[in-house]
Amino acid sequence: MNLSTRKHRILAAADFLIVFMTLFALIVMYCGLDISQLLSAKGISMLKYFTVDANFLTVFAAILAFPHEIRASRDPSHKLPRGILLLLFACVVSLALTFLTVIFFLGPLLGWKKICEGSNLVMHLIMPVFVTGLFIWSGYGKHLRRQDLYVGLIPTILYGTGYLIHILMTDTSFGQHGNDWYGFAQWGVGMMAPVLLAAIGITWLITLAVWKIAGGGKTSRQKIV
Repeated sequence: MNLSTRKHRILAAADFLIVFMTLFALIVMYCGLDISQLLSAKGISMLKYFTVDANFLTVFAAILAFPHEIRASRDPSHKLPRGILLLLFACVVSLALTFLTVIFFLGPLLGWKKICEGSNLVMHLIMPVFVTGLFIWSGYGKHLRRQDLYVGLIPTILYGTGYLIHILMTDTSFGQHGNDWYGFAQWGVGMMAPVLLAAIGITWLITLAVWKIAGGGKTSRQKIV
């Protein structure tokens, strides 16, 4: 990849910042320091939220990418492993989906102030904007093939399927301590499958948009191994 050593240093610094800020937000939620806020859960139960899972995945991807960015800052010939690139792309898509869900659904439904407090602000808004912008700026998108885009669907499909099964097996009480913590079943359990299909469709549009904006399909690809 024709990324300057300076650009790799910036990407490495960004990886460190992503890990620091996200882990801070995750620890705050895990310890229950913002338990009185909406879309917050103490302890391991916080993993029920797609946003939390997406941010955990992003931390993992940043940790994996960091040593490669450091090495590339010293040796421009060093390539980011393809598996890490695909993982980064899946994280970007997942965070972008989180951001759009907040903008068009959760914000209007629950109230902007409540959705932008504490760890929610970091994981719902700051990280999605920062990570997506960073990926677009990095130029890594041009190294993705069209068939690679399906990787971006995997987190949504896995989480959505689990969420659907959970709703079908339990009641649909809404709220912080209810079984339907997102409120998607408010239109009835029968609408859950269409909602999941719609989420997958929206995710696919996000993968295409991020890929295109990040340079996908516009320039010749170079091998990343």
